[in-house]
Amino acid sequence: MQRLSVEAVRSICSFLSTESGDEGACDLEGQIALASLARTCKLTHEPALDALWSHLDGFARLVQCLPTDLIECNISVKGPGAACIMISLRRPMGTSDWEVFNRYAIRVRSLGGFAAHSRSPRGSVIAEDSVVHVFAFAPNGPPLLPNLKRLAWDCLKGNSLPLFRLLLSNRLHSVHLRPAVLDYCALTALGGVGSACPALRDLVIVLPDSQACKRQNSRGTMAAVLRLLSDTPRIETISISEVDLLIIQRLALMPSIMSMDLGLTHQYPTDSQPLGVPPGSLAFSTLRVFSLRCHISQAAAFLATILESSCPTLSLRAITVKEPSSRTVQKMTGNSSVIDITHLRIMFHFTHLQELDLDLTRQYSFDDDTIRDLAIAWPHLETLHLNKSRGWGVDDSQITFSGLRCLLMHCRSLKSLALELDFDTIEDVGILEQCPCDGVSNKLIRTLWLGYSIISEPLTVVTYLAAVLPRLETTHAWEERPSCSNGPCGTYRPLWATPKALLPTIAAIRKQGKGCSCTSDMKMEI
Repeated sequence: MQRLSVEAVRSICSFLSTESGDEGACDLEGQIALASLARTCKLTHEPALDALWSHLDGFARLVQCLPTDLIECNISVKGPGAACIMISLRRPMGTSDWEVFNRYAIRVRSLGGFAAHSRSPRGSVIAEDSVVHVFAFAPNGPPLLPNLKRLAWDCLKGNSLPLFRLLLSNRLHSVHLRPAVLDYCALTALGGVGSACPALRDLVIVLPDSQACKRQNSRGTMAAVLRLLSDTPRIETISISEVDLLIIQRLALMPSIMSMDLGLTHQYPTDSQPLGVPPGSLAFSTLRVFSLRCHISQAAAFLATILESSCPTLSLRAITVKEPSSRTVQKMTGNSSVIDITHLRIMFHFTHLQELDLDLTRQYSFDDDTIRDLAIAWPHLETLHLNKSRGWGVDDSQITFSGLRCLLMHCRSLKSLALELDFDTIEDVGILEQCPCDGVSNKLIRTLWLGYSIISEPLTVVTYLAAVLPRLETTHAWEERPSCSNGPCGTYRPLWATPKALLPTIAAIRKQGKGCSCTSDMKMEI
């Protein structure tokens, strides 16, 4: 038998180590398979170990690889379902112990956190503070994990800061930070990440939600983030849960940013602000994907600011806006609780837009004319989500089937759609061929989110939807409050059961008929 090439072996091991979830940990079946390959033969030993240790969900997992006569594992029970394994040292670490650690450390490419969460029923695995402090004196010096590319860290407390610093290096390409508390020590460490990792391409910072923490350290937090950004000019993807105008001005001058996900502070103005870009410089010249967590008026002002300071050919491909809670919106807008076309008109400048996702807490005031304007402004749309997850409220939508038909006629590439419609306005028809759709047909959409769309004639709705969306298989309507059975929920939810049941059947019959037609044509040719 010919020996497998090294590339083939590594491909097999890489497939088995497919990441599952945000922490990058290999799933249990993959771990078992890789461990078996590592023990089976010499050919697969090293590649399997590389894949097995490439993604760790926490540093404590790495401590567990040390000799059994060095570490001691004790099960600690802090309450029902809160058991954890505490790792401590039995003796000082010697040269041979560091050699064992380094054999595993060089294989780690992704580290998911400070305290590892075990997949076993016994609970999480945590290294005691004394063990963490020992690694600050590693004989090889920083970086502790020389081939680490991705780091997700959830603890910037004093006991973990020495270890955190040992993990930072100029080889890190991705850093995700989610500190639970930000004191002055943590802010100092946060600001120093950029100088320790100048080659960063991907940065995510999720700041604590505590209001007391925000009031105390808000200015210091923004200053720390600003210092971090000043030392990382190569960032391509960035996500920060809260930023102010100074950080926006800094981001505008970073030449490589392609994807940006930001949360604006409540103090961010709702009118266009100058970015202070030097003459001849272009703000956000490479930006393609843009996401904001803020009030829609702030988002419009921010986009206006970008247009005023950017190059004329700025070409955003995706825009996402998610508003905060309704209580926060009410404080900012008073009694204004309606979203209309004026809030979106500034976005019409981005004519190459392919994705628009709005998740707003206020009522939409959209009609067929609004949908027509959107469709004409963005003919390349592939995704249009208007409150996909929570609907538009209980008021009737003003968008009729004619508006949907106009949208599909202008946006030929539409693949994913979420909006509310008034299906009571469509006329009853007898058979599918008589449906007045003017030849409009979209074969890309398979799932439709309809929020609180009203309906009175389910079979007629099925006829129309099957005509314009022949491959539609799934509809979601009136699903936000599944336990509600009174009022409009009790009226419309049962009626939507008919389209949900019939549309998949119609799509399957059409697919089967197409297959039979192709088979018949092949037989005729033979």
